[in-house]
Amino acid sequence: MARIDIRLEPRPARTALFAEPCARLVDEPAARSRLPVPVAARARDRLRLPSGEAAHRDASG
Repeated sequence: MARIDIRLEPRPARTALFAEPCARLVDEPAARSRLPVPVAARARDRLRLPSGEAAHRDASG
């Protein structure tokens, strides 16, 4: 076994790059009723995105 004594903190500039793909990962199954509403809501809260924001971005671009 190995013991790691370092702690990595998230960098907001890097995590922001993944916010939209992660939101889409939540929105797509939620739209197909494959992801329970409370689970999708919690995931969106963690991403700090309102419901369906990723879908609106995809439609505009």
